[in-house]
Amino acid sequence: EECKQIMARQKSNSQSDSHDDEVSPPPPNPVVKARRRRGGVSAEVYTEEDAVSYVRK
Repeated sequence: EECKQIMARQKSNSQSDSHDDEVSPPPPNPVVKARRRRGGVSAEVYTEEDAVSYVRK
């Protein structure tokens, strides 16, 4: 009997999850923006001269 209750809970959870998926796609966008921003900031000060003389490895 307990197994049936657990299965019922899992089914109801998966149904609510699939419903949440329809509502939730917008939130991932801010995460992507945060990643881009984080990558654009450097701890080192980089001069234009350094940028011109930079050679890729």
